[in-house]
Amino acid sequence: MAEIALKWTSAAGNIQGRGWINSFTPFSRFPASAKSIVPDDVWTLGLQSTGLFTCFETDSSCIHVAWELGSDKLCHPHMPSTSSSGLDLYRQDVDNVWKWLGLVYPDNPGVNSKIISYGIKPGRAKYMLYLPLLNIIKSLSIGVESRAYFEFGAASTKKPITYYGTSIVHGIAASRAGNCHTAILSRRLNTNIINLGFSGRGKMESSLAELISGIDTQLYIIDCLPNMDASLIVERAKTFLDILFEKKPDTPVLLVEDRTYANSWAIPFFKERNESNRRALSQIYLAVKQGNKYPIHYLKGENLLGDTTEASVDGSHPNDLGFVRLADSMESVIKAIIN
Repeated sequence: MAEIALKWTSAAGNIQGRGWINSFTPFSRFPASAKSIVPDDVWTLGLQSTGLFTCFETDSSCIHVAWELGSDKLCHPHMPSTSSSGLDLYRQDVDNVWKWLGLVYPDNPGVNSKIISYGIKPGRAKYMLYLPLLNIIKSLSIGVESRAYFEFGAASTKKPITYYGTSIVHGIAASRAGNCHTAILSRRLNTNIINLGFSGRGKMESSLAELISGIDTQLYIIDCLPNMDASLIVERAKTFLDILFEKKPDTPVLLVEDRTYANSWAIPFFKERNESNRRALSQIYLAVKQGNKYPIHYLKGENLLGDTTEASVDGSHPNDLGFVRLADSMESVIKAIIN
């Protein structure tokens, strides 16, 4: 391909999907004040760019990206570099539907610069570029033809949805950033979803309830059971909900049960874990619901990943099929609440 003169624009001031305007860096998920509030490992995970994206409009026939990674770990045992450290590009078609267009993954730690799409048909269009799920971004720039129109998209004025949970919400183990169910749901609902998923965590700490209660949101989704057991649910869930509803008594909360382990049909331990977790959470839900004071909702977990055993990589974390099924299971429930 012939060399094309490019103009580059930094995306640092145009990152969307954050719950706080004053995040610690333009590409991280927490405000600086959270460092002294949340557990140390949650703070570190919050530095990752999970769920963040930028929108722009251009008529360039090619799109280049340059991004600097903050971690040398480009991939993980169950996550390729395409999602852990890569960038994922969508474009709006003539019917305003977001469709996948291209992706890039890093060749090395630090700075990478690549073509993410080329030979694009003529015409101005809107684009959405998802940031990595499991790495830290230090800088991001977008390159287009020097003669091309280019402008970043304005942030949505609609209140977002805030989704708090575990490694599954974090996006493990999607193959691309745009394949995480929070991203899928965001495109389908035309609503920003703040991704507060934390691998190995998401355990309903009171400090997280205090922190997220400050987000101006239209719905809280709480999806923490995969990293909790029944005793921890009993210990923490009611307190977590009390904090949220004390601060936001009119904001609905959707409690989500844990997905069914893919091998629970053959291994009693996993079946019993699902069942005991669900009993514990449902009892707390019913106790809050019976008071008829707060807008609380409940989504059962039995069929979140469908009725086959092919929707995960390890029995727990969804593959791309599993994330689509998660989005399918949740879409109508969320629509009914927010509409």
